[in-house]
Amino acid sequence: MRTSAIHILLVGIAALIICPFGARALLKRVSYRSRLLNKLSEVADELIRGIQQPRYLAITTAIAFGSFLLMTQVFRILLAATGSVIDLATIGVFYALYRLTFHINITPGNLGIREIAYGLLCAGAHIGMSKGLLISAELRIFSAIILIVIGLAIAGNELKTAWITSRNR
Repeated sequence: MRTSAIHILLVGIAALIICPFGARALLKRVSYRSRLLNKLSEVADELIRGIQQPRYLAITTAIAFGSFLLMTQVFRILLAATGSVIDLATIGVFYALYRLTFHINITPGNLGIREIAYGLLCAGAHIGMSKGLLISAELRIFSAIILIVIGLAIAGNELKTAWITSRNR
């Protein structure tokens, strides 16, 4: 039996809405308190406050959807550069893996982990492990370039001021 992506998405969305309420109810019944349990309780309360605010929910959903659309195009370009064309569902898995590696750190920056994961994903999609490694490396390089450019643009005035100050000494 095949499960369609829409069913998986609906179950995921329902879980995202239901889990904070269940976590809060369970955490209220636990008499033992630790820093971890207190933090989990705070996170659950914050998630519930977010769910109860339609404007906040709409804004975060729009940002997430925009991020997905942008990264979908990035993955399409990177895959096209390797001569591969894949469907939107597989690109969605690439994006999910991309986001997941920001939240679950195994090594600093998940260096090597994301590369292996993309390699295995591409091997499973019959694209080739080497293309997955190449895509991951290109993504890291582009991300670093974008961070450097944005960082220099934002800090440009401070850098200019510091440079002028150091030359006048």
